[in-house]
Amino acid sequence: MKPNLFDFATSELSQDAFLAWLLSWADADCKAEDPILHDCARDVIRLFISSRYEDMGDFSHVTLSRQVEHIDVLMKIDQEYVVVIEDKTTTSQHSGQLERYAQAIAQSDLRNLKPVYVYFKTGLESERTRSGIEEKGYTVICRDQLLAIFSKYSSNNAIYADYVAYLQSLEEEAEAFHSLPYPEWDWETWHGFYRFMDKCLMDKDWAYVSNPSGGFLGFWWHFQPWKDGVQAYLQLEQDVLCFKIALDDLNPDCDKAEYRNEMYQILMQQAEKEGRMEIHKPARFGYGTYMTVAVVDAKDWLGSEDKPVDLDAVVARLHDYEQFLTNCLTVTN
Repeated sequence: MKPNLFDFATSELSQDAFLAWLLSWADADCKAEDPILHDCARDVIRLFISSRYEDMGDFSHVTLSRQVEHIDVLMKIDQEYVVVIEDKTTTSQHSGQLERYAQAIAQSDLRNLKPVYVYFKTGLESERTRSGIEEKGYTVICRDQLLAIFSKYSSNNAIYADYVAYLQSLEEEAEAFHSLPYPEWDWETWHGFYRFMDKCLMDKDWAYVSNPSGGFLGFWWHFQPWKDGVQAYLQLEQDVLCFKIALDDLNPDCDKAEYRNEMYQILMQQAEKEGRMEIHKPARFGYGTYMTVAVVDAKDWLGSEDKPVDLDAVVARLHDYEQFLTNCLTVTN
């Protein structure tokens, strides 16, 4: 395989540099040098601007800066628009940074230009995360939108071609859950599977969950009230389906194990009643704010290990486990 620059330049700083480099081609003075990159860059800018201003006309000059007031990429278009771009690969927004950037522009000598705030993310994030970002006035631009533009422009420029191939490879890995058995899924494939499940389940969210063992990609949903402010819910920890309880509203000095053990007994009694022998005790019980009470192994909810997942059957099984958990709590309430 041909070595790809972006297999090595994977940091957000590298992507900042690429984005600033590509957008610079939109300047009118660059058209004669490379018409394809020029037109591609202008389409990307129109994608950014049209998210807020539908009547964007033609433009001539584009000025790019990096790390002004800690803003990843700052773009000025003629004397009309200022575009703040927060660039992310696999991380997410944090520490009020989006609000600070908007405030910095409002207090700068660019405040009289039309502002556009873009959250540019090439990794995958949950719908809930994206909605929270949009509520802060930012337009979320995802890699599928960028790839849709890139698909119209084929360039021999090595930097551009490498970046397009890199994004395409990420998307192919994410979509591989359609064709590969789940033991062959990698990190990107689980992201793609969760993106799919995001459209199938209600009251849900997903993200990376860190822990001393190295962390996992978690998907949690179907939160149900139990007692004393405790909620029961379902969580995917990649190939393991977990029944969990959340005790974050309880007194920190309470006996958490008591709640965990009681919920375990409730689940096991209902499982025996319904003949669900696949629901069983985890390898070990935890003792924290969010505790796994029972689990279902991959083969029982994802299916066979040696052929692609039947997605319709998986969604049906997960809805069935939702009903099982609801039944458990109906019996106790």
